[in-house]
Amino acid sequence: MIAVRSIRKQVRPSTFALLLLFSIALSASIIASNHIIIAGGEYSTAEVNRISPYSYNDLALFVLVTVLLLVIGTLVLALLFPSPKAADNRDAAFETSRLKRKPIILMGIALFVLYVPYLLAYWPGLIFSDSIASLSQSLGFTAYSNHHPLTFTLCVKACLFVAHMLGLSNSAGCALFSIIQMGLLSLCFAISIQWVMQRTKCHRVWRFALLAFFGLPSYFATYTIAMWKDPLFSAGIVVLSLLVFDLVASEGQILKVEKAWLPMFTLACLATALLRSNGILVVILLAAGLIVLSLNRQRSCEKPAITATSIAIAALLVTGPAFSALGVTPTAKAESIGIPLNQMARIAATDGAMSNDDARYLNEILPLDVYKTVYTPTCVDSLKWNQSFNEDALSTGFWQHWLSLGIKNPTSYLEAWELQTVGYWSVNQPQVLAYSANISTGVPRNIYDKDSLEAWGIFPQNKLGNDAAYNLLRIDQEFIPIGWLVWFALFAALALFNSRKTVWAISLIPTAAIVAALLIASPIWYWERYAVALQFLLPFYVSILISARNARQSPRVSKR
Repeated sequence: MIAVRSIRKQVRPSTFALLLLFSIALSASIIASNHIIIAGGEYSTAEVNRISPYSYNDLALFVLVTVLLLVIGTLVLALLFPSPKAADNRDAAFETSRLKRKPIILMGIALFVLYVPYLLAYWPGLIFSDSIASLSQSLGFTAYSNHHPLTFTLCVKACLFVAHMLGLSNSAGCALFSIIQMGLLSLCFAISIQWVMQRTKCHRVWRFALLAFFGLPSYFATYTIAMWKDPLFSAGIVVLSLLVFDLVASEGQILKVEKAWLPMFTLACLATALLRSNGILVVILLAAGLIVLSLNRQRSCEKPAITATSIAIAALLVTGPAFSALGVTPTAKAESIGIPLNQMARIAATDGAMSNDDARYLNEILPLDVYKTVYTPTCVDSLKWNQSFNEDALSTGFWQHWLSLGIKNPTSYLEAWELQTVGYWSVNQPQVLAYSANISTGVPRNIYDKDSLEAWGIFPQNKLGNDAAYNLLRIDQEFIPIGWLVWFALFAALALFNSRKTVWAISLIPTAAIVAALLIASPIWYWERYAVALQFLLPFYVSILISARNARQSPRVSKR
């Protein structure tokens, strides 16, 4: 009894209430995942990818799992992240030091060397359909479009320009892009490792463990040579998260210790905002968080808040009016409303309830008799890519009809949402746990369709000269599921709250923004590259918890 009371004192009542909500939500996700059947690919029909019926046994299991999670969560918080007394709370008691450059450079070089064999085996890098879109624009064959961010396309164009200026081929230009991306990601991972070492003061053996974490799996190595927007965007998210944590945990002292903080913050915000369409949302939410802190008498957040706000506004103006004036094709509206669009399609495909006005509107988007054949519960692509799809109809009355259909068919809407987002919140979906097709889902042409690249002046090669290398340097590998990381990050926020270091959770805003965007507009039920930033950030999530425990000492700021 005394032990129970002692544990209860270590968990704030408000934390316990939040932990209860966390347990209920996680338990519900586990039960829901048990009934979501992904028996086919992302383009399979509603008969294949479906939701099985629920029973009363699910209710009993839900209660049992909720109680179990609540008990375990309470014990973890009480034993590892107990709530200090208000008088003893030292929220600024976090030693912040300038990151040492030499270890970062050495580790960056080591990681780069580990990634080189992948580039040689898959020279000039992994090139996908998305890559071809950017290459086509860069070479002047198609007009500029922001469907794949123009910033990314211009990076590709710059590499091709340098190659051509040196009298080299398009293959060399693609290889140059891969080499630069390898360098930037190696540097990003090295910064992350050094940050962990200095902020947590962990034993030096963990430096080698983290080097192995980033350097040995083919999962990370293939990202460094993948001509996608996601790797560089995710690197920006990682750096942004580290910088913001240092800012709030040191109460702005990092600005005095690290003169490069603000320039790095500016570059990270720019990369985040311009390299992927949901990046602007990340910067907007981060700016809002920093503004709140600034208004709460934390003057050290004023400059970062102004910087983030300015970049968000500039990004909106550039990708909107400026691009329109320059004739850049904007991102299709269907790209940002994938889930609502598929929810409406599910109603039409399953003969759900609808008014005559709703039926007319759905027919404007796509002939009503076509929905049954093109609707796929786990991906919206087959709908929006259909030759009869009318993009213009989305500009007028979409949300009015979406709401009208949702009120009449709430269960179908929930099912449609579950089927299209399950991979990002499930911890027990079998297809997610066994998922290993991150690269092959993108169908890299230099592996599966080499001949098509020759028309672009790109000639893939295996410069290692031995196809047996492919068995060692695989393009696909299983890795930590995104759903596990989502719930872990959320629990980390709870731990910070219980430790009275809630302000530190501001550094989780980039993570939250990425997840929120996927839960609102994901085009597919699961593809790790959309949230790979969370996998890059795993050492960071663990480190902020360790830092919360270590910060019970007197405030110190090291200038060394």
